[in-house]
Amino acid sequence: MGGLPNYRRISHCLLCGGARLHHALKLKAMPLPNAYLDASLRGQPQPIYPVGLHLCLDCGQVQLVDIVDPRTVYEDNIYTSRSSLGFVQHFERYAADLVAAERPAPGSLAVDIGSNDGLLLEAFQKLGLRVLGVEPAGRIARLAEAAGVPTLVEYMGVDLARRMVAEHGPARLVTVNNLLANLDDVDELMRSALILMAPDAVLVAETGSLSAFMDNMGFDTFYHEHISYLWTGPVARLAQRHGLELVDAVVTASKGGSQRYVMQRAGAGRKPSQALGRLMAQERDLGLGGPEIFARYQQRMAEAQAALAGLLDAQRAADRRIVGYGASSSTTPLVYQFGLDAWLEYLVDDNPDKIGTVSPGKHIPVRHPQELYSDKPGCVCITGWRYWRPIVARHKEFARQGGVFVLPLPEPRLLTAADLDSI
Repeated sequence: MGGLPNYRRISHCLLCGGARLHHALKLKAMPLPNAYLDASLRGQPQPIYPVGLHLCLDCGQVQLVDIVDPRTVYEDNIYTSRSSLGFVQHFERYAADLVAAERPAPGSLAVDIGSNDGLLLEAFQKLGLRVLGVEPAGRIARLAEAAGVPTLVEYMGVDLARRMVAEHGPARLVTVNNLLANLDDVDELMRSALILMAPDAVLVAETGSLSAFMDNMGFDTFYHEHISYLWTGPVARLAQRHGLELVDAVVTASKGGSQRYVMQRAGAGRKPSQALGRLMAQERDLGLGGPEIFARYQQRMAEAQAALAGLLDAQRAADRRIVGYGASSSTTPLVYQFGLDAWLEYLVDDNPDKIGTVSPGKHIPVRHPQELYSDKPGCVCITGWRYWRPIVARHKEFARQGGVFVLPLPEPRLLTAADLDSI
């Protein structure tokens, strides 16, 4: 793979440094999942990178070993938090719950590392906190600044953390959302966060839940941006190694299932929650630290692929043309792992930044959802399957005109009249 740009392969665990890595889940190589191109560039080759989940047999960490340089992944990033359905409300609840639990004094500093368009920090501002974001993607950071959220356009590191404390003081709340799992140098992030934290501060890291992904067939979140797939055991060991202590874990529905880990300086006074103890026991019982659960998952993937192919073939046999609804990062692994480009004529999406682009690698055109009514394809495979309810609620007219919806995951099926009536 030496010819690939900005790519390297590692042979060690990112959390404990161990070398006993088991190739737990085999996946098809694919391009960077959010590398949508302007339609004028359709046909332009894009790099295809390997991807697959590896299990550390020493500490239970689950990760990729094929690492794409973060500058390649993020500098042209067009994802914004606001573009995800329900994220405004999610971050408002997140901020309210954290402030209610921690009771920071008015004017206390909240720092968000990887702050994207500043959505969480806006919520903290409304609750009376000073805020500061760190976001390396300049275009996205400018959106935050325009919304009144002070944002540093830099990569987080120890030197930057020291400068931030010198200029702004220590932070009472340090948050890291959907980033802890995206780094190939987790230790640098933890060292930086520790510098930022006031003595009574908490570090709060929300990230995708491995147990939820395994339970709900969320393999479309397994891609290059997400390097680690975390659960409570490895996170607790990571915190301890950096002089921190995991004291709580909140299960949320965000991004198909996430966990919000709350850490304090060791001995800072908070007692580990009962919810944390229950979750740690549940995940141990699931077998997340062993290879057997991944072997079963590989078989479930093969069965789901065969079932979806049968459904789509039946629609094609009924003279229905098939399109997809949803052009997000998770669409790309779904397309590649299940070979959906063999059926999908085009995708539709509500995000105006995606309309007029083509999908990564396969270059499936992305169009406006109104095409469902002007072009009348007949069948919609909901590639944004986690959001099938709001999608269908918005487009019941498509069904009334004779169109059908196919849900590809967690279990492939045709949506029924009862499904539509329940929304």
